[in-house]
Amino acid sequence: MMRLELERGSGTPLFEQIASALRERIMSGLLREGTPLPPERDLARRLGVNRSTVVKAYGELKADGFLEARVGSGTVVSAPPPGT
Repeated sequence: MMRLELERGSGTPLFEQIASALRERIMSGLLREGTPLPPERDLARRLGVNRSTVVKAYGELKADGFLEARVGSGTVVSAPPPGT
C-alpha cells in the first residue's frame, strides 16, 4: 500500500485525513475494487496513530460505500459509489 502522509498540526482530524487520502486513491483508480487494505492495527502502527483513528476512518469509508468488510479477507475496496 502506498504511503499516507498525515499533517498532525493541521486542523483536520487524523481520521478524516486518512479517509480522504484513501477515498482519493479509490476514486483515481490507484486502489481498485477488491484490493485488500491493511488490518486496522497494522495501519495504525505504521501511521503512529491510535487504532480507533483507523477504525473511524474505515467506518466512514464503509458508510459511504467505498470499503466493505469481508469475512476471512478483512477490509477491501468496493466499487466507487455511483456519482462519485
